[in-house]
Amino acid sequence: MPPGSFNVLVAEDHELWREFIRSTLKEHSDSWTLHEVTDAPDAIQQAIDLQPGLVVLDIGLPTFSGIEAARQIRKLSAHSKILFVSQETSPALVREALAIGEGYVAKMDAGRELLIAVVAILRGERFVGLRFAKHDLTPKSPADRQPHVVYFYPDDDQLLNRVAELFHKTLHQSESIIAVTTREHRLGLMERLTAQGVDVSNATERGRITLCNASEELSRFMDADGPNKVRLQSQFEDMIPKMSAPRSAQTNRIVLYGEMVNVLWEHKKYDAAIKLEQLWNDLVQDSPFYLCCAYPAQDFAGTSDGHRAAICAVHTCEVPAF
Repeated sequence: MPPGSFNVLVAEDHELWREFIRSTLKEHSDSWTLHEVTDAPDAIQQAIDLQPGLVVLDIGLPTFSGIEAARQIRKLSAHSKILFVSQETSPALVREALAIGEGYVAKMDAGRELLIAVVAILRGERFVGLRFAKHDLTPKSPADRQPHVVYFYPDDDQLLNRVAELFHKTLHQSESIIAVTTREHRLGLMERLTAQGVDVSNATERGRITLCNASEELSRFMDADGPNKVRLQSQFEDMIPKMSAPRSAQTNRIVLYGEMVNVLWEHKKYDAAIKLEQLWNDLVQDSPFYLCCAYPAQDFAGTSDGHRAAICAVHTCEVPAF
């Protein structure tokens, strides 16, 4: 531990959790200077100013994800130890967090593990909560992850032209499509596919194309505090039996194009959009899916670069076209 003053930065937006973390850390040492923030941008700024020895970081922070905040902190305060304390228990998300930080504790286990974790990582050790012991949390390289691409489009016409090209190519390769879009975009895609010689009605009847309404699908699994993982998984699994494209080879994919996150972003539900992107990553981890998401570039004009960075962080890549 560094001699003299030791700064600890706690980034947590719930007051009761801040109080719990504060009291727990004081059990270990009352000489530490604690600094508390409630959102991701302030966490990054305080990390720059304080260069803390320890950062205790929630993932579900306002404005953008704590994981993206940790990436920035790692660059700007390289010596800081980062401990995630979060309600998230998805192994894929824990794996992503541990690729950046030194430790991870689930909030439900924090009463018995928080202080142990702090002591361990300050000794230079890695700490992972016991509930994750049976999981392989070795960070995966982008090449090992299922493709999940994001496209920031300049206008609707360009978006629809490029998505229609993707769909036409997908059908030509005997692969299948699930498209969860707004009504306007669904009509535009059908028009373009028809112009390219695709019999959309026939492809739908054969299970080659499944077209869904983004707002309706969202209403089936959204809670007041964000997407419900159990209901989303059930809904996702219900879609799959409808897909009847021949898949004799494991390489045959289903292209899943979704605009639900776009709908959430337009309504300024940023945390819910990021969480939904992360849940999609979990759902298709071991499945032959190619995920595509799109956001209008104008939604990010004049806003913090952190918004766009947070979106990119939960995708394998940003591409100019699908």
